[in-house]
Amino acid sequence: MKNGWLLNGSERRVDRILRHRLPVAYRVFPCVRLADVINREESEFLSREKFDFLRTAHLDFVVASRLTEPVFAVEFDGPFHDGPEQTKRDILKNHLCKAAGLPLLRIRAGDTEEHERVSLLDYMLERYVSWQREHADLEREIADHVADLSAEDVEEIIEDGGDPWLDPTIRFDFRHPFPATRLVRQRLLHEHRIEEWNGQPASPGIRFFVTVGLGVAGEDPTNEEYHRAESCAVVRSVEDPRGEPVFLARREASVRAWLRSNPNATPMTLDQLRTLSFDADALLQRVEIMWFPNLPGVWPWDIAENFSNYLALRAVEDWAREGGPAGRAER
Repeated sequence: MKNGWLLNGSERRVDRILRHRLPVAYRVFPCVRLADVINREESEFLSREKFDFLRTAHLDFVVASRLTEPVFAVEFDGPFHDGPEQTKRDILKNHLCKAAGLPLLRIRAGDTEEHERVSLLDYMLERYVSWQREHADLEREIADHVADLSAEDVEEIIEDGGDPWLDPTIRFDFRHPFPATRLVRQRLLHEHRIEEWNGQPASPGIRFFVTVGLGVAGEDPTNEEYHRAESCAVVRSVEDPRGEPVFLARREASVRAWLRSNPNATPMTLDQLRTLSFDADALLQRVEIMWFPNLPGVWPWDIAENFSNYLALRAVEDWAREGGPAGRAER
């Protein structure tokens, strides 16, 4: 006989990231019984199936305050996490967490893979912690900005359909790109003399300009629960910054955007969803099975878009390392 592990290798990696990224104001508990976190109200009816599941199921990780009050839970859906029975259990767990108002972050194996020592889970947690620290200051910044607006400024904003900088989430997202993106930009500039195009003359010694923009964003066609973003990086010669690209790369990222909370719900194709959008009653029923348990600062669309930006810039760096125009030319 010998001692075993409470967590497998992948789960230990998740545990390390949680403990590393969350400040001391939080505690991380692995493998917690669902019934120890979620309590049924006396007047609340649960089917026998849900009642038994509540008593026997576990959450992979529960993040709690120092007062041991649950703040959110994390479920790790590993590479072999599939099959109809497992899917049904996942949805039951989603449903009970939704009913209790417990945010549930479901992550995949790829979310723990490091990109220059930073994983998507690292990034999500960093944003969650930063939002707690920064959102009050962002609100004050916006209030000060609005106080300085003239009547003409306000009228112009109304005519333009609003000012995105009055939204604290947009300001926050601008300040929190995927961390490794800054490193890639620095290497492109200093090692390969590639500068981001801002409409201004190039700095001394610059050979190429690069622009990165969002090409496609929306539901992942392979799984409607995910938000997919595709970024396009375009490299042009500094001598012709508006001319034909010398290199172009498209990279995409997919992040879970919502969780199903109805055991009878089935995934739908995009064509089915488009058809459904014309039926108001059916659409309302559809919305009822969708749950957005997003943590503050951890908005899937922003996570996906920022990560795809990083991947696109990395493709430019790979191209530059392989010789630039003398090497491959991707389209």
